[in-house]
Amino acid sequence: MRHDKAHKDSLSKYPELKERMQSLLQNGEKITPKQWWAKRGINLKSV
Repeated sequence: MRHDKAHKDSLSKYPELKERMQSLLQNGEKITPKQWWAKRGINLKSV
C-alpha cells in the first residue's frame, strides 16, 4: 500500500503506457527498454 501511494503518478499512467507498448509490438517495431524510456524523456538513473 505504501508503494502505491509513493508511486501514484507512475501507476496512473501505466494503462496508457502499456497500450502504447502493445501497439508498438503489434506493428513489429523493435524497441529496447532504454529506447522506450528515452522516447518518454525519462532518465533511467533518476528512476
